[in-house]
Amino acid sequence: MYSATIRHALLAACVALPLINVAHIMNTKANSIVREIFMCDRAIPPSVAPIKALGKFYHPGHIKCYHCYAGIDDRTGWKEHQGRVYCRQDFKSLFLPKCRACHKTVEKNAVSAMDGKLKGKWHLECFGCHTCRRPFPDNTFYVFEDAPYCKRHYHELNNSLCKRCSDPIEGYCAYTSPENWRFHPNCFTCEVTR
Repeated sequence: MYSATIRHALLAACVALPLINVAHIMNTKANSIVREIFMCDRAIPPSVAPIKALGKFYHPGHIKCYHCYAGIDDRTGWKEHQGRVYCRQDFKSLFLPKCRACHKTVEKNAVSAMDGKLKGKWHLECFGCHTCRRPFPDNTFYVFEDAPYCKRHYHELNNSLCKRCSDPIEGYCAYTSPENWRFHPNCFTCEVTR
């Protein structure tokens, strides 16, 4: 088994050494991958646009994504996280939250619960009832087992729909056992005199 510590330390910067070619062998489940890393201590000429990352300047091509080892430049873009440099794609997939509905990365506007009753984030367009997928136009929703529901489906899951009128019951109700039926107080009447 080979040390990943050396690999990541070498990927992080062009160090003050003469031009060297460092081959690093990474042991994986199926096979070994040989990666070459070129580092230098040469000056960056004025004709070359340097890459500035981690508070230092690098020749284009000398800094690589910590995760996928792809070269990073101004065209591809990068993000810094905990002293490491990542290409934009890896940064998104590794560190940004995923939408609980579509499982894609949530980059900008997101819906999340302020009270902590609902865990995770959603895209604005994905946030809706867990059963029927309809949005919540008045921003009112119910939480059941850490998922958002519309009024009807929440009460259906909680067995709190009126047996007579089928509307959700909020507040007092009449309950019959062993059938486990619930009624609005004004719906719980005799069938004969109704």
